Amino acid sequence: MNAGREERIAVPRSAAGERLDRLLARALAVPVERARALVAQGRVRIRGRTCSPHRKLFGGEEVAVSWPAPRPVL
Repeated sequence: MNAGREERIAVPRSAAGERLDRLLARALAVPVERARALVAQGRVRIRGRTCSPHRKLFGGEEVAVSWPAPRPVL
């Protein structure tokens, strides 16, 4: 993966049962499709492991998102 910025999201207990892709979309202010793409690219980890965009959250997890480096302007 390219060197980009990393963001950490604390999952509130009230989000228990929510899907990862939907929580990411809301927390990062991106469309659900973009959140799913980040997960599919292996840029989202929980406890150091990649996971499915449909993963149900328990609440209390910390989600690490590694954003891709910006593309150079030509």
